Amino acid sequence: SEGLERYRTNVAQDMVNCWKLWVPMQFINFSVVPVHMRVPFAAGVSFVWSCILSALRGDMKPLNTEKAAALA
Repeated sequence: SEGLERYRTNVAQDMVNCWKLWVPMQFINFSVVPVHMRVPFAAGVSFVWSCILSALRGDMKPLNTEKAAALA
């Protein structure tokens, strides 16, 4: 339930950030990058996106501190 709550809280901003990265990168990928390098380029961008998402959302502090206190 906490994961679903975290998803609902973050999904809008995460999707905006995703589009900010992927739309320009895919434009570059299909207009500039040679055909044989498109998959590695997309994989590299995917790695960067994973790092960004991890930095933004990787905080493991529970949203509900009362529930966390009860579990401790």
